Amino acid sequence: MMATPAFKNSTSLGKIEREAGEHSTRQQTVFDQERPIVGEASHEPRERSPGSANAPNTKRARTRKLHYLSEGDSESEDSQVLYRSVRKNEDPYRDGLQPPPDYNPDLSAAAHIRAGSSAKIKSPWISATRSLKTAAAWATTTPGGGRVVQFRNPNQTRETYDLTNSDDRRKVFGESGGGTAEGFAKGSQEVVIKGDVPADHIVKMYDAKKVTVKDYKNAKINPPEGMNKQVRGRVKVTASPVPVQLYEI
Repeated sequence: MMATPAFKNSTSLGKIEREAGEHSTRQQTVFDQERPIVGEASHEPRERSPGSANAPNTKRARTRKLHYLSEGDSESEDSQVLYRSVRKNEDPYRDGLQPPPDYNPDLSAAAHIRAGSSAKIKSPWISATRSLKTAAAWATTTPGGGRVVQFRNPNQTRETYDLTNSDDRRKVFGESGGGTAEGFAKGSQEVVIKGDVPADHIVKMYDAKKVTVKDYKNAKINPPEGMNKQVRGRVKVTASPVPVQLYEI
């Protein structure tokens, strides 16, 4: 019997390896096509009108692309848990969350969102967010320092709209959409609430302390006394994430 040349065995083995490699590549391609990309609509929560169901929505609410410097958990999976930045002279444990005095009761949610925080005519709506990081970043913009309040969504007893939800965005802005204001609200994971948030819905409150990047990194090794958590969040998609340390009070 003639011995099989060594190069023939080598050629057959190479063919098998190439075919296996091609098969692996095809599998990876399918996986990549099916895998959602962070920041795309695949992360949009399951469509559900606020207050229409008792079970919380536990899908991530993120819609804008994750910044490479962003760190910490947004804690946005539960649609029934919301956050808001407040001034240090506010007492949500006692008073809950209130719209500004002398507000115009006729202003719509769309008008409230379009006007933003610098609105000259105040509305009956309160803005919150599903993202702890976004609320923490906003708190650092408050003169003298701010706080972050965590509270339960009052959508069972209050008119609310979750702007991460496409159905709610249509209810607020109509079929024509809200343009830049809608995009900003969606990216900020904004939830608007008409009227007040009762004090018994307040869960926690944190002092928000803006720190340097160096202090933020050092705190990972030696956390400051009393610090509960730290995050790097941003107010706008065009801004760089701000390092913030949170101290529960």
